Amino acid sequence: DRAAVPLAGAVPGPLLQALAFESLSANRALSRVAAPFVVGLILLSVVVAGLPMQRVSWRGGLAILVWGLAILLTVAVLTQRSLPVIIDIAPVGMALTGCFGMALMRRIDQQEMRAWLASRMARQAELRMRHVVENCSEAIVTLDEFGRIETLNRAAEILFARPAGETLGESFRELVPDLPAEWCGIPGATGAAAGGTVVRHQRAMLVRGDSQHRTLDLSVSSFCPDGRLVRIVFILDVTETIHQQERLTHQATHDALTDLPNRALILDRMRCALGEEPSRRAALLMLDLDRFKEINDTLGHATGDRLLCRIALRLGERLDAGNVIARLGGDEFAVLLPGADGQQAE
Repeated sequence: DRAAVPLAGAVPGPLLQALAFESLSANRALSRVAAPFVVGLILLSVVVAGLPMQRVSWRGGLAILVWGLAILLTVAVLTQRSLPVIIDIAPVGMALTGCFGMALMRRIDQQEMRAWLASRMARQAELRMRHVVENCSEAIVTLDEFGRIETLNRAAEILFARPAGETLGESFRELVPDLPAEWCGIPGATGAAAGGTVVRHQRAMLVRGDSQHRTLDLSVSSFCPDGRLVRIVFILDVTETIHQQERLTHQATHDALTDLPNRALILDRMRCALGEEPSRRAALLMLDLDRFKEINDTLGHATGDRLLCRIALRLGERLDAGNVIARLGGDEFAVLLPGADGQQAE
């Protein structure tokens, strides 16, 4: 009866009920606050409560929202009791709820971004590690719990002289047959099954796809990353290293010209022939060449070297298998006869 226009077309239903209640019970008419006041209240609520929601957790933001709505309702009720004014708190509540929703969405976006960055970094690290493994000069093979090949790098393909398609799923012992049976099988991996890492070393012979024989040093690391036993085998081809060591040992114990044992080797053989028992015996013959200096002076050192090689060959043909002939230097030779006495030596 106090409104110039039908109230149902001007105010929401809750406000209409409030106005009717006030008219009947308090015999007074409530007026709505001006729009600038509501706008200012919205801005104040956003500054006081909405901005802190962006800096706290979602639980903290929800607590701020609940407390903010409770404070708004309390202020509206107290104001309405003291003044004939009704404060429309719905826009303010919607603004606070919107701030909470924005903060929640922002936090979800940040978590998704961090998860995306973490997954991207993990993929990059995996690609880098795969690049390192593929381009490593050492052959690397992974085996399942039954010793079957799961993956191998490019160096392993070159070492085996077989493409990866022919070796995947094949038993590792078929490629390296002289490995112990338990080396690639389930036994011996109890430490890995318990969560530890077992590292074992082995030297073995490989028969390549092109029928070449290579000597390998293998190291296997066993572990269970996801409850499934996995073995990583690191393979180093030491064939050339062994050959080089054998060549160096031969050079250190043999004469470079005649390829006969040198002084150091015949002394070692003499100690072995005599041993620590007084009853053991051996004969040592010393010989040199007469007029060898005249051959070098008249025919040259090349002819003298050929003569030394021919003499070394002829001396070796006259000795038994257990005897040792050595060149001590120049035109001097020594012959060791293990187990011979003076008469036998003569």
